[in-house]
Amino acid sequence: MLIVLDEILLERQRQIHEEKYPFEHDDAHNRGEIAFAAIGHTLASRASDYPDGKSREAYFWNINNMHMPSGWTCKPKTDPRRHLIIAAALLVAEIERLDRAQKATT
Repeated sequence: MLIVLDEILLERQRQIHEEKYPFEHDDAHNRGEIAFAAIGHTLASRASDYPDGKSREAYFWNINNMHMPSGWTCKPKTDPRRHLIIAAALLVAEIERLDRAQKATT
């Protein structure tokens, strides 16, 4: 059984290799986009509070139009926990980006 930190690491690796978001991609998003995407996925974890399809659709419309960076989309997952794993991996990506940026200036 995987522990949560292992799941976050696996998701981070998936983002890099399967979604094709290498460090260079992340480094280009230096205006908080990755952190905002993490917020969007965190909010999306609450989508199960909106079981009726129309309300749930409106909820995701709000997430994508108010919280996700331009051109980014938060797609509904069946498991609220999955959104939180994605959000945590995005936060790791943002921390890694900050670390690389700081290292580049020293």
